Amino acid sequence: MSDAPRSPDGSRLFLGGGGLETTMIFERGLDLPCFASFTLLDRPEGMGALDGYYRDYIEIARRNGTGFTLDTPTWRASSDWGDELGYSATALAEVNRRGVAMAEEIRAAEEAAETPIAVCGTLGPRGDAYAREPLMAAGQPERYHSPQIEVFAAAGVDMVAAYTLAYAEE
Repeated sequence: MSDAPRSPDGSRLFLGGGGLETTMIFERGLDLPCFASFTLLDRPEGMGALDGYYRDYIEIARRNGTGFTLDTPTWRASSDWGDELGYSATALAEVNRRGVAMAEEIRAAEEAAETPIAVCGTLGPRGDAYAREPLMAAGQPERYHSPQIEVFAAAGVDMVAAYTLAYAEE
């Protein structure tokens, strides 16, 4: 059995990233229209910045004997944000697939027995993460987020996470 840190129930601990969009804008000086990190997948300098961001966290996980949860850069790669940024449904599906593929490439290069890497398909709120309006009606959140989740599932992510949703029903 490894000496890697474990939670009280004996399972392995995993480190997660910390503020991808904030890091890209305020530390790396990159433009993220609508705070949408998926737009980095369309630019060579964006791909390089993402690669560096993830590998920096993997190195922290490696030094501390934890796993790493690699969240795809797809927090706003959903239909309303895609519409605002000029992405069709087909283009959004493709960018979500490319986000997973990039994560898989990093995992293939960096994962070790001591540092397992879980690829996490990441989705975010339909609207402003810090404003509850407009609320979606019953059933709407599932219909809204399903296309992105279906792409993640087909691409083989290990898990899906939703961050900064403004209300529990979403």
